[in-house]
Amino acid sequence: MNWIKLGFFITILTLSGCKSVKYGLSGINIPPEVKTVSIQLFENNAPLVNPLLAQIITEKLKDKFLRQTGLKLVTENGDWQFKGSISNYAVEAVNRQTIEGGTRNKLTINVKVNFVNTVNSKENFDKNFIRFEDFDSGRNFSDVESNLVDVITSTLVTDIFNETALQW
Repeated sequence: MNWIKLGFFITILTLSGCKSVKYGLSGINIPPEVKTVSIQLFENNAPLVNPLLAQIITEKLKDKFLRQTGLKLVTENGDWQFKGSISNYAVEAVNRQTIEGGTRNKLTINVKVNFVNTVNSKENFDKNFIRFEDFDSGRNFSDVESNLVDVITSTLVTDIFNETALQW
């Protein structure tokens, strides 16, 4: 019985000496001193402009942090601060054919993100995140654009989230 008490005591001492970090089953790694996040509206500086794209990316990023972290969203000066711009939104031909013989096009979206961590400035970054999706070149772009934008922006937001909250 004394061994059980000793083991319990050692476990408690060991755990109380560890640095406190919020971990969840999702692997999120947010220090407890980080309480707020601010996400500014992304600017759309792409040569080809989708008028809704900046709002879509900004709102998806806000939603991701609200749903998957305990951080409070503030309008400015958060412990974690995001601002960014869309630098490219382009449709181009892909130089390959499918097995069925059709050609492909792709929509590429490039987002530049500035991340400021007021708690740990070593984690600050300016980084480009680029994603694309192929689509059948025989399809009218306006018919597939909304779906492509949804898929690409969801992936971009996940990439940005992983770079900060998961530190991948």
